[in-house]
Amino acid sequence: MMLVDGCFIVELLRELKHNNFQCAPSVQRWMLPTLRRDLIMLENQLSLFVLQKLFELTKRSEESSTCLEQLALCFFNPLLQSQRDMRAVNAQGIQNTLHFLDLFRQSILPFPINLSQGLETSKTSDSSNAAEEGIAMVRSMTELMEAGVVIEKAVNCRPLDVSSEGRWLKVPPLYIDDHKGTLFRNMVAYEQCHPKCKPYVTSNLFFFDGLINSAEDVGFLHHKGVLHHCLGSNKEVAKLLNGLCKK
Repeated sequence: MMLVDGCFIVELLRELKHNNFQCAPSVQRWMLPTLRRDLIMLENQLSLFVLQKLFELTKRSEESSTCLEQLALCFFNPLLQSQRDMRAVNAQGIQNTLHFLDLFRQSILPFPINLSQGLETSKTSDSSNAAEEGIAMVRSMTELMEAGVVIEKAVNCRPLDVSSEGRWLKVPPLYIDDHKGTLFRNMVAYEQCHPKCKPYVTSNLFFFDGLINSAEDVGFLHHKGVLHHCLGSNKEVAKLLNGLCKK
C-alpha cells in the first residue's frame, strides 16, 4: 500500500510541475482541493524518506535539480489561499521533516526560526495548556480597539509572524474556507502528539481565538484586511475559530 500510494504521489507532483501546478492528466482539476486536504491529514502521512527514495529511484535526467520538498510545497501552497507568490515558496532551510504535514507546517513558521529550539523537548507536560496560558491575556478585537490598540495587516511575512510596535499590532492575513478547519486541526493534532514539537500553530490559533468573541470581531478584522473568508456568515467564522482549540 505504501508503494502504490507513494508512486501515485510522486507521479502526481511530477505531472503538476509540468502544468504549473494547475492541472494533471491523471486527475481532474476539481479533484485537486480534495487531494490536498486528504494528503495533509495526519493519519494519511507517508514518511518523507519513503517518498524521497521513490522519487530518486524514478528520477529522470532532466530532473537532476528538482527537489521533492519544493514540489510538495508548491502543491500544498493553495491551502493557504494567501497572496504568497508561488515563486516565494521555498524549501531551503527546512530540515529533518518527517512527512508532508511537518514540511508544510515548517514552511509557515515565523522566519527566521531557530529549528534546534523548535525541536527541543517541551518542559511542560501539556503544550496546549502552555499555549492557552501564554495567550490568556489577549483581548477581543472590540476590547483592543476601545483600549487604543491599532491592528493592521502585516505584509511580506510568513503566515504566523505576528509582531507589535508600541500600540500597533501587525497580524498576517488569515484566509478561511471550507477546508481550513481540516488543515488547522491536523497541524494542532501533530503539535500535540509529537513530543519534540513546539506549539507554534496552536499558539497562533489561541491568539485568534482571543481576538474573536463575536461576529462583530470577525467583521472588524475583515475590515482591517486581517481576516478573509468564504463561509456563510461572520458568525460561522467565529464559531470555527473558537472551536479549533477546545479540548
